[in-house]
Amino acid sequence: MTMGEKIDIVLQDRGIDNRRAAKLLGTRENLLTMWKYDERPMPLRHVIRFCKEFNLDANWFLGLEEND
Repeated sequence: MTMGEKIDIVLQDRGIDNRRAAKLLGTRENLLTMWKYDERPMPLRHVIRFCKEFNLDANWFLGLEEND
């Protein structure tokens, strides 16, 4: 599972749209969309903020654990 797929799953599970998620992460909606479609890598500062904001295990999010 790609990071973009994980972003999409987390946001869908929590019922959060792209606009609200971008605001929570301090970024633009178009960048979030690019991350969701794996068109651009998510910068580390946003990875950290995403994991903290949504209470995610960073190892899972970064693909360091095999459990998807």
